[in-house]
Amino acid sequence: TDTSVVDRCFWDQFRRHGCTNLAGVPHTFAMLDRIGFDAMELPTLRFVTQAGGRLHPDTVRRYAGLGRRDGWDLFVMYGQTEATARIAYLPPHLAATHPTAVGIAVPGGRLTIEPVDAGDPVEGELVYRGPNVMLGYAHSAADLATGRELHELRTGDLARRTDAGLFEITGRRNRFLKLFGLRIDLDAIETVLADHGVTALCAGDDTTLRIAVEAPANPDHAQTVTRTHVGLPASAVQVTVVETLPRLATGKPDHAGVDRIVRTAHADHDAASVDLTGVFRTVLAVDHVDERDTFVSLGGDSLAYVEMSVALEDHLGHLPPNWHLTPIADLTATRAAPSRHPRVETTIVLRAVAITTIVANHAGWIQLRGMAHVLIAIAGYNFARFGLRATRGRWRGIARVAVPSVVWIGAVAAVTTDYQWTHALLVHSVVGESGTRYSYWFVETLLYLLIPLTALFAVPAVRRFERARPFATPLLVAAVGLVIRFDLVDLPRQRYQLFRPQEVLWIFAVGWAAAHADTTRRRLLLTALVVVGSHEFFGNPQREAFLAVGTLLFIWLPTVTVPTWLRSVMVPVASASLYIYLVHWQVLPHLRDVPRPVAVAAGVAAGVVAWRATEALRSRTAGTAVRNSHPVTG
Repeated sequence: TDTSVVDRCFWDQFRRHGCTNLAGVPHTFAMLDRIGFDAMELPTLRFVTQAGGRLHPDTVRRYAGLGRRDGWDLFVMYGQTEATARIAYLPPHLAATHPTAVGIAVPGGRLTIEPVDAGDPVEGELVYRGPNVMLGYAHSAADLATGRELHELRTGDLARRTDAGLFEITGRRNRFLKLFGLRIDLDAIETVLADHGVTALCAGDDTTLRIAVEAPANPDHAQTVTRTHVGLPASAVQVTVVETLPRLATGKPDHAGVDRIVRTAHADHDAASVDLTGVFRTVLAVDHVDERDTFVSLGGDSLAYVEMSVALEDHLGHLPPNWHLTPIADLTATRAAPSRHPRVETTIVLRAVAITTIVANHAGWIQLRGMAHVLIAIAGYNFARFGLRATRGRWRGIARVAVPSVVWIGAVAAVTTDYQWTHALLVHSVVGESGTRYSYWFVETLLYLLIPLTALFAVPAVRRFERARPFATPLLVAAVGLVIRFDLVDLPRQRYQLFRPQEVLWIFAVGWAAAHADTTRRRLLLTALVVVGSHEFFGNPQREAFLAVGTLLFIWLPTVTVPTWLRSVMVPVASASLYIYLVHWQVLPHLRDVPRPVAVAAGVAAGVVAWRATEALRSRTAGTAVRNSHPVTG
């Protein structure tokens, strides 16, 4: 019959003709499981045979048990075409107790194991001798008259002999890869994946292990299991989900088909990765980007992450969790349909709202204070994500704050009398004259927190301590900050006390800890710290409420949904927050006679323009550096 075992008419014919035996390959047994073979009444069935590849030991035991219950025998067999199909069989009474074995040689045949690896006296190539071994390979009609050329069949399979005298196949000589100096047994990987509930076929070459897994398997789970088993890096293992694993007409696995399917799928994936590496290259203005890189490993910082997060959502259709620590190749694999309701990180929203509120306060339009200190908490949050995790450009984020600040304030100090050299060098809070302007306290305070902490965590022992205790470390810093905040140690009083780095250290540390607050218990603990720390901090309930609510928002709500039009306004404002802070002081005095909302909008817009111009200059400078380091000759 041409009908499949999953067809009802197959079994109607089976019963009508009184069939006594059923032969199948491993795929056949998978289909039998789907149709409820164990509940069928087949009174004429005497035995079931299995060949065509390894059947999982659990399946062997189960079918051996079904046979005992229903009165038929299970014969697990092993063979090759070159030996007229059968070489060995497992006696049915041993199937349940030795399900991994292929058994003993068929009558008239003999099996031996020939050493392959001098260092392994147990495992070797399985060699069969018997009258059913072919005469040889015929390449033309004349070869048929040659006579016998072979007296033994070197199977190409690796095997061992058990204590019970049974032969057990352990792998195939040509089913091995050599990757990173490791000997990779493809059959063994298929077995390991099956043990973890993943139906898979493996192929590959000496550059890549390729795995096709049958839906609904999770490809990440399959890759994790494989890498744990063989110790390969992620870049060397490609996993693709297919509806049905490819098989030959005989039902045997089509390993060449697996290789072709996975290659094709990952060619598309690689093209998407290349596209995404271009996004990283553009946003971060770096020359070389590899698909194994992450935002953090490429030196991404808090100033770039706003633009990068939006670019990623536009590219991928969503914003994956922990995207800043995820390799580009893995980000590409998460591509989804674009969302009609884009989500934005709460810290981005808060940055845009905070800087706009600060400008509005200074313009005299509104009096809603406390948001600058929320930005200190967000700076701590970003320090944990970018400043501590960077593998290169550890000081890049600090430079991107300090350099434009020094340039702008220095230029203003050179042409006006409003600011002094102490402002330009960002040391006014330390050596500046009393009674002079303290407009740029935020930049100084932020750098006075970032520079010593970055230097401290550049020490290997300190960095190891933090990585072993990522949540406890900022809590320890917060405790020190709260001791200072509540005047439990005797420190000199200073002008603008609440803007000093030691006074806001606890706020920075709470934001830092928020990056690791991955449980409700941790968020509740931080909530308590925020409530306690902000109580009577300013002596102004409104400011304290803004500080507490703003900080708690991003602790409890990592992302928010915003309309697309609002996101298009909010993102550049958040990205340009430093530049808005720097330049609005010089813009607002010239707009005293215009409506306050217009003045605020102008102050914000001027900062966005300054940011855009600086980023364009930075990109051109990076491009020039790249061209100069790769001269064109011809």
